[in-house]
Amino acid sequence: VGLPCCLVLTFTQDLCMVSRVHSDMLRTLVVGPGLCGEANISLSLDTCGTLVFQREDQQLLCLNVGTAFRGELTLWQMLLRGKDELIFR
Repeated sequence: VGLPCCLVLTFTQDLCMVSRVHSDMLRTLVVGPGLCGEANISLSLDTCGTLVFQREDQQLLCLNVGTAFRGELTLWQMLLRGKDELIFR
């Protein structure tokens, strides 16, 4: 019970995704296209609760998340390296 405490934005080469943490659960709200290559990106959250994510002049995601969130942002940039392998048993 209670209000959602934070949003989680995940961006990879294949997809971008907005999720929210609510009562110790992560719920996916929207999924969009990935970030292929280098690009200028922007993220905005207005006072009405509209979250917009853009790559240069292309809007990737637009979502109304409500007014329960503060205008505060914490950013963790992570670079994951490795390769996908299929494991057959």
